[in-house]
Amino acid sequence: MRSTHIKLALLASLAAVSAVAEAAPNNRFLVPGNDGYGIAECLAEGGACGQAVADSYCAAHGFKQGALSYGDASTEITATTVKRGPRPSAFAIECRT
Repeated sequence: MRSTHIKLALLASLAAVSAVAEAAPNNRFLVPGNDGYGIAECLAEGGACGQAVADSYCAAHGFKQGALSYGDASTEITATTVKRGPRPSAFAIECRT
């Protein structure tokens, strides 16, 4: 009987943790450098173009307050998927929550 109570308590704990994880917004996105839409070009050059693209990307994903930060994310991807070149192969955009 005690084993059943422990199992039920463990299941309840896991369900609570899962619910919290699902409720937390995922506000960080990885954008490939070869997305085909030209996003990477603006993010790579930075400045007003990069900020505008990052803000728009966040808005398109439901974060209306724009981007908190953006930049090179090549080091966050495993070496087997990254092709080194003159431009970063991936960019990270973190949206304001």
